[in-house]
Amino acid sequence: MHQPLDARGAGQREKNKIDKLRRIKEAARELFVSKGFDDTTTREIALAAGFTDQAHFARAFRRAMGKTPSEHRQLARTQPW
Repeated sequence: MHQPLDARGAGQREKNKIDKLRRIKEAARELFVSKGFDDTTTREIALAAGFTDQAHFARAFRRAMGKTPSEHRQLARTQPW
């Protein structure tokens, strides 16, 4: 009899990846649309997204979004709101 994916751990790994991507996208939205985004540090946003290490957050953010948090923030500054 086959065990479900969750029992083997593969399903949980996928859930963790999806959760991490969701947290990164929420952080991207925070960098993009929050008022006063210049006052919120990348570290604060990383912590709010559940990352304890800013460097890990920056690498994960870049993999998911195609640009660093700083580049994403710079883009937000140039957008006409």
